[in-house]
Amino acid sequence: MTLEGWLKAIKLSIDKDISIYDAIYGAMTLIFNGILVTSDEKLSERIKDTVRVVTLDELSL
Repeated sequence: MTLEGWLKAIKLSIDKDISIYDAIYGAMTLIFNGILVTSDEKLSERIKDTVRVVTLDELSL
């Protein structure tokens, strides 16, 4: 991951009070303009205003 990615992850971790592990996924989602798919509803609630996120319950497979 680039320095930009690490900085985004650290900021996301601090701003949203999430683990750096989760924040790395969030930062990569932002960098690649993607959608984060997670089963963690608490994480989804915390970052949904910053990162495009969908929970597994919301997916129709």
